[in-house]
Amino acid sequence: MPDVKPSDDRPNETGQLGSQASSSGGSSSKPSRFDFTGALKIAGSLIAAIAALLAAMNGADWLRPSASTPIPIPSHTLVATQVASSTSTPSPVPQPTAIVLLPTATAETQLPEGTLLIEDFSDPSSGWETQATEEYALEYVEGEYRVIVHSPDLAAWGRPPLAYEFTDLVIEVDVRQVSGPEEGDYGLVVRSKGVSDFYLFAISSHYGMYSVQMSQGEAWSDLAEWTESAAVHREGEVNHLKVECLGKTMRFYANGELLTEVTDTTYHSGNVGLLAETFEEGGLVVRFDNVRVQVLKGF
Repeated sequence: MPDVKPSDDRPNETGQLGSQASSSGGSSSKPSRFDFTGALKIAGSLIAAIAALLAAMNGADWLRPSASTPIPIPSHTLVATQVASSTSTPSPVPQPTAIVLLPTATAETQLPEGTLLIEDFSDPSSGWETQATEEYALEYVEGEYRVIVHSPDLAAWGRPPLAYEFTDLVIEVDVRQVSGPEEGDYGLVVRSKGVSDFYLFAISSHYGMYSVQMSQGEAWSDLAEWTESAAVHREGEVNHLKVECLGKTMRFYANGELLTEVTDTTYHSGNVGLLAETFEEGGLVVRFDNVRVQVLKGF
C-alpha cells in the first residue's frame, strides 16, 4: 500500500484546527474568537475528503486481493527402491529354473546348476519309459508311474526321457506298494551308468526296512545293509524318499528323516530311475509320483 501524506489541516499543539494565531503589529493582541461555524465547515470538508479517498482506494485494483490460485498437491508416486542385498554367503544351490522335458535322446544330457526337473505323471506323453512284457511293465496309470514285476528274482526300472548325466543332485519321490509279495522292495536309482551299473536306495514297506546297494553288471553289493527303521511307513502307505549326491558322499532319507550316509567313488555321475524288485515270488506292483530332481553345484 502506498504511503498517504496527511492533510495540512491537522491538530496543532493546542488541539485546535487550522494555523496557530499569530500577533500583528502592536504591543499586545488578543486571541481571535473561535469560529464554530467555520470549524464545522472545515470538519465536514475534511470528512468528505477522507470518505472520497477511502472510496477511491477501495476501488483500486492493486488493493484488491487477487483470486486464490489453488496449489496442486502432488499425488503419491510409486518409486522403485533398491533393497540392499544380504552380505551373507549365498547358498550353493541357486534358484531353480524350470526345464521342459524333451523326447528321449541317446546322447548324455548335462544340465546347468540349479536346474529343477519336476514330474507328476499327469501327462502320459511326458516321456518316461513305458513298456509291457511278460516279465514286467512300465506305464502311466491314473496320474502315477506304475512298475509291475511279474517274474521272481527280477529288478525293473524306468528312466526319464533324456539320458541325463547328473553329478551332484537331490532327488525326491513319493512311492507306495499297491500289492505283491512281502519280500519285494522298491526305491530310487542314482548315478546310473547303464541298465546294470548304478546305486539303489531301496525300502521294504512290509518289514519297515531300508538298504543302499550297488549294482555292477550282474553283481550286487550292500553299501548299507538292510536295517529296520520306524521312519519307513508300512504297506499301503506313501513313503517320501530322498537321496542327496554330493561328490563321493550320498545321504538317504525316508519321510524327512536321515537314515544313513554312504561314501563311495565307484560312480561319479549318471542318470536316475524308479525301480521295483522281486525275490522268490513275483507279482509286485508299485506306484511312484511327484518326482523332483534338482541339480547341485559340482564338487
